[in-house]
Amino acid sequence: MSQYVKTEINYAISKQIKLLPVLLEHVELPAGLEMMLSSTQYLDLSQSNGDIKKQVSLIISHLPGKVFASKKVPFFENNEFSFYLEKETTVNGASSSEKSADSFSIICRDNKSGEAKNLFEFHGTKAYDIDFTITQCKTIDDDYFVGNIRGIQIFHVLAKCELEYPLTGPDFQLLLIMALRIPEDSFPTVSLIDYQYIHVIQAKIDEGKKISESAWGRAIDAECKRKLCVTHLTACCQSS
Repeated sequence: MSQYVKTEINYAISKQIKLLPVLLEHVELPAGLEMMLSSTQYLDLSQSNGDIKKQVSLIISHLPGKVFASKKVPFFENNEFSFYLEKETTVNGASSSEKSADSFSIICRDNKSGEAKNLFEFHGTKAYDIDFTITQCKTIDDDYFVGNIRGIQIFHVLAKCELEYPLTGPDFQLLLIMALRIPEDSFPTVSLIDYQYIHVIQAKIDEGKKISESAWGRAIDAECKRKLCVTHLTACCQSS
């Protein structure tokens, strides 16, 4: 019944975009919508008895492979290396009621050899649905020096953390402050140098509490601290 749906379908037809109508239950379509879809074969899932995994597999089998191809764009690159944020969602079990744990990796690709290496991994917690994005990448330079120096890239990864229903607790955005170092004689390294919680939404009963005091946020806070400890330990070993 949505006017937006009719507009989107009309737009897709005008652009010759392939449509795959999915029938979840037998309903009477509005005249305009029925006319637009009359020449399109639909996929009938009304008899699948709620088996979501089977439904999804059936839909995927009817879609072209290019639908799932993702264009990976580096968030930073130079003549030698390209760096990518790679996100991954791990589904824990086939049931739709089970939770998913989101994570990301920082991947470095050698532009000459094509060799790729995982420089950094961050794992969330099953309770949260998390989306990661790069919000900034900036070169740290020193104005005292004249000419070209090999700087350090500081980049931010913003994690939007939303607690999955029906769990209750804080929703927040986690800002991960990362340092990318590109030495002359070895492979680049990535370190977590700080993290901050921003835009925290707490229930009234939990106002004033830290994220680490939440049963659900504790795991994310522990992962941040663990990554900071690894960074500091690595730095101490290198200086020694």
